[in-house]
Amino acid sequence: MRILLLYPYPLEPDGLSLQGHYLAKGLEELGVEVLSCDRFNDEEKPIAYKSFKPHFVLGIGFWADTPHLILDPMKNGLKPIPWFNADGWVANYHQELNSLPLMLATSNWVKSTYIRDGVKEDNIQVLNIGFDPGIFYPFLKDDPRIKDKRKELGVEDDEIMIFTAGGDVTSKGAQEMLRGIARIDAEFKDWKYIFKINDSFSSWNHGKEEEKLIAELGLDRGKIKYVNKIREFFKFRSHYFVVHL
Repeated sequence: MRILLLYPYPLEPDGLSLQGHYLAKGLEELGVEVLSCDRFNDEEKPIAYKSFKPHFVLGIGFWADTPHLILDPMKNGLKPIPWFNADGWVANYHQELNSLPLMLATSNWVKSTYIRDGVKEDNIQVLNIGFDPGIFYPFLKDDPRIKDKRKELGVEDDEIMIFTAGGDVTSKGAQEMLRGIARIDAEFKDWKYIFKINDSFSSWNHGKEEEKLIAELGLDRGKIKYVNKIREFFKFRSHYFVVHL
């Protein structure tokens, strides 16, 4: 099988680019022949269509990228499969999305936003984003770098640090986590919750929902902190890590 992947390519330090990169690696490990191409490169895409002759064109983005990821391959007689994240509300392209035999979403929450905005759920399947265990791996809690970072964030040694990362944290399950914390907060108060977000309309807009929920649940706002610069957050490494607690 041959799959043409359309995403921000060559690889750059961007969520969508990494999403495509790890998908390509995973497909290749499964024996699929993969060709990566930048989703907006209107010079290279036609060449890839004709020379590579893919069985499917799998494009990464969100609903507004429909012309590049769906309509363009279809005009060239190819079968598109979009792998979408969420970005606000789905304003148009409902007919085009509903006509697809398969559409992928990065999480159940993302799937729910498309259904909420009028895209039928019959053809939407969830495909979670992959990762490289050579980059994302546990550190021991007593590692001095971990201790320094916990101190910088105001997390005490006897506190559990809960961490959610995303452009916005809503799509990564932050609201579900807040509700879960509220259920045990009366018995267990030794926690701090860190949100890693991007400076964007999406994080600001969804952030209003988190702030409202925090107040409704009666959680201590001082135990929840936003960090919006990941290079500062992990400044002692050139890549990301997972804290082992």
